[in-house]
Amino acid sequence: MTSDAFNQFVIEGMTFSNSRLGTYLSCPYAFKKIYIDKIDIRASNFFAEFGLLIHECMERYFSGDLEAYELTSYYANMWFEMVLTPPPSYLKGISEKYRQQGFEFFDKFSYDLENWSVIGIEETVNFEFEGYKFTGRPDLVLESKATGENTLLDYKSSIVYKTLKSGKEKVDEKKLAGYHNQLYLYCYGIKKSIGMHIDKISIWYTRPSRIVTIDWDAKKEEEVMESVKRTLLKITADTSFEPDTTSSFYCNTLCNVRSICPFI
Repeated sequence: MTSDAFNQFVIEGMTFSNSRLGTYLSCPYAFKKIYIDKIDIRASNFFAEFGLLIHECMERYFSGDLEAYELTSYYANMWFEMVLTPPPSYLKGISEKYRQQGFEFFDKFSYDLENWSVIGIEETVNFEFEGYKFTGRPDLVLESKATGENTLLDYKSSIVYKTLKSGKEKVDEKKLAGYHNQLYLYCYGIKKSIGMHIDKISIWYTRPSRIVTIDWDAKKEEEVMESVKRTLLKITADTSFEPDTTSSFYCNTLCNVRSICPFI
């Protein structure tokens, strides 16, 4: 079997996810090494570990394992178990800054859970699209006790809304679009797998705490799924999986194969 034939064989049997699609769009070479060649060496990074810690704390709260007042101490204890990779050395003080921002978020944490029924917490959603298998793990699905509407809620530890010195707010539109694409993919998957319609999409930003909610939009979901289709076509047609080194930050800090990549 030729290498191209082997690549296609693996891709045809692959289970896709938002993360896998994102990896390909960031760097086809990294996608190939991780998901086709399935290398054993995969590097973590500080920012991903911080995000996982936030998710761990939130999952514990919404599952009923922890009360709101217990989150700060739990976060403090888990920091030394989950955030193990140092941040880049040129980002001086970033580790302590993130740690303190986590403290601030959980010290002031509050959520009116009495108005909601928890439908799903980090539950795996399996579905098919364009003949390919997909999987996802939405952070939280809630049903309003007042209206019966379903809300898909996702936690994000990255900053999208930034207040400038002038007092004006700057929005990272590219990052925001990526988040919306992820959640619309989840909406599609939830509908296909269990027949549930999502009425609203909420993103809970944790640095600082801010919940932004939008109404589900059929046209937007259609656009997102068309974008997913285009990415699938790119992956299945790719025979070279060339590296993308345009972002030095991604290559040197975020990429899971950076420790073995010969292109950086």
